[in-house]
Amino acid sequence: MKITQVEACAIRYPLREPIKDATHDLTLYELTVVRLHTDDGLVGHGFSSATHGGAEIIASLVRTMLEPVLLGRDPFHVRGLWDEMFWRTQIIGRAGANRLAAGAVDIALWDLMSRSLDVPLWRLLGGTGAESFAFYSTDAGGL
Repeated sequence: MKITQVEACAIRYPLREPIKDATHDLTLYELTVVRLHTDDGLVGHGFSSATHGGAEIIASLVRTMLEPVLLGRDPFHVRGLWDEMFWRTQIIGRAGANRLAAGAVDIALWDLMSRSLDVPLWRLLGGTGAESFAFYSTDAGGL
């Protein structure tokens, strides 16, 4: 299985009610969506939030800097692809939008592997199948 197409787009939508805390006043939410297509006809989906803007920057990084690393490659080679994505984008910084872009691709790679093996992602990642678990969100400043 090889990656044949990389799509990345930004979604921006207003919130019905603002999310506020001592440091944030969010009135809109942005999300970068990544889709990795394979020669087997599978599509893996990945996401990266950009709560204060920048989703189009993240999508652009995927299209311009990460797509050349991904095309023609085996999506099961996550560690190697991560290393290549890191070094390709390291020139523009070791954190920030380039890591959010790589993170969205990473999620799409794992989604592709899960779909290819026809197993739930939680099982592929070593989950136990627990009926319940504690949930928390660190998105939007921990709100």
